[in-house]
Amino acid sequence: MANEINKKPLFTVKTCATSANLGPGYDIAGLALDIYNDCQVFEGSGEKHSIKYSGPYSNDIDLKSNIVISAVNYACKKYADRIKPTKKNDIKKSSEESGTAEDAGAEVKDDAADDEPGSGDNTGRVEGQEGEAEEISDLPSSLDIRMTVNIPSGKGLGSSASAVLSGLLIANKAYNMGLNKKELFQTAAELESSPDNAAAALSGSLAIVYRSGGEYLFEKIELSKDYRILIFIPFGTARTEEARKLIPEKIPLKDAVDNMANFSLFLKYLEEGDLKGSSVFCKDHMYQKYRKAMYPASLGLAAELADTYSIPAFISGAGPAVTAILDEDMFSGFKDIRGKITGEYLSFQSMVAGISEEGSYYL
Repeated sequence: MANEINKKPLFTVKTCATSANLGPGYDIAGLALDIYNDCQVFEGSGEKHSIKYSGPYSNDIDLKSNIVISAVNYACKKYADRIKPTKKNDIKKSSEESGTAEDAGAEVKDDAADDEPGSGDNTGRVEGQEGEAEEISDLPSSLDIRMTVNIPSGKGLGSSASAVLSGLLIANKAYNMGLNKKELFQTAAELESSPDNAAAALSGSLAIVYRSGGEYLFEKIELSKDYRILIFIPFGTARTEEARKLIPEKIPLKDAVDNMANFSLFLKYLEEGDLKGSSVFCKDHMYQKYRKAMYPASLGLAAELADTYSIPAFISGAGPAVTAILDEDMFSGFKDIRGKITGEYLSFQSMVAGISEEGSYYL
């Protein structure tokens, strides 16, 4: 037990919560929140990767799904030819350094670069800058992961996207794959049903997802650092798969046109810092009305915040959580209506967050 306690992690990965759709931005927009799951990564002692959960929402984890480990294995299989040994202690030194999700560790050339982890002896020597040989390390044959769960599951806050990215970032760092953000995002989109969540978690701030040549891509949009995010979380959960089934394959043309106009103007006012203006255009016409039976109280709360108090509010992702965006003045004034709101919606708990500018990253 003492050895286990004193064991130092190779590195830590922090992946953030997200709020997708933002009202009329169905399946194209996601906002990164400064609520993080933490994964400490250790060299494993067994043949297979393992994970243990702790933290305030650890009991909500579906142990059968094992999303993080599945994502690690998927990345190792997909990018087997990118797995490379690294200079001795480079990975271990990352525990004392910080970096963004784009940092992948140094790439080195070696004949064993195509070996998968655990498939053989990856110890070798590489040529240094001055022609001298440098010792390189073995890649870990397995990983032990300790995940602190701070993002509630099944509430529409991107918990599954966060878990997928945790696995991909862990594999990327532990096996020195050198994947960039585009490659990480493309892989996440293959595993995650909501690419807008994955994009925001990778980029930070607000991400807009689009398709080009059959690929998912995204662009980051910076928002005010002063925005405060109120999250109202009711009892109960919503499954993304079930929520998607409620939306018809075809929708009226008018609804699609109204959503395009609303999202364009919602984004304009959001970037300009006019949240009262954005509250007028945060309404959705394409999907929320089809999900009304799933969480009527959540839709009622979002509508009341926008219509009565001019606070942009909307269902977060597949729900049932509600996200509201406030500036400093709105947030200060919210105390005057907080009692009324909480009195009307007794089943909701509230969380206060900010916008994560960096998204997910390594420690």
